[in-house]
Amino acid sequence: MNLEKIRSITWEEIWEQWRKDEEGLWEDHYAEEGFSDWESWRGKQKIAAFLRKNKWNLFKIPDPLQTVPEFFVGPYKGWRKFYTDMRHSRFKDIVEHPTYIGSDSQDKAKAILDTFPNKTQLMGTRSGGEVVILEGTHRCCALAEAAKQGAVLKTSVTVALADIPQDEWDKYHNMKKDLPINTD
Repeated sequence: MNLEKIRSITWEEIWEQWRKDEEGLWEDHYAEEGFSDWESWRGKQKIAAFLRKNKWNLFKIPDPLQTVPEFFVGPYKGWRKFYTDMRHSRFKDIVEHPTYIGSDSQDKAKAILDTFPNKTQLMGTRSGGEVVILEGTHRCCALAEAAKQGAVLKTSVTVALADIPQDEWDKYHNMKKDLPINTD
């Protein structure tokens, strides 16, 4: 996998970028769930507590149209209907999945692709050599859509990754039924 390490990054930096990336997108959703703001909504999720304790590094993705479609999507309830394999579904497989094609998720990914940012940061984990994206899934689908179409896209993509031992990641996956999970 072609990733170039830029530097170490703190959870606080990742948290702030995550907040900025989602600002204005999820108010209705978290209000429906009884939260007054983004910080309290995301802060209550077990995934945030799980990730906060890890060491993080920021990587540049030199060829996002080649690399990002090979990443795996995280254990998100909203994406499960597109999984070819519940534990190992890549973005390139999701954009080919029959239930994804023509779905609201595909429409959202295509809308993102139409206005894809010049610079974006994803967040995920790396375990057993696999990169699993936990924040930025719609942007990853947009990149997989672009790759599928043979599009040319000029963007700078970075990914903040925590290397998590396989046994810890397996424990997380095993408790996922208890997680309040959101889609991106």
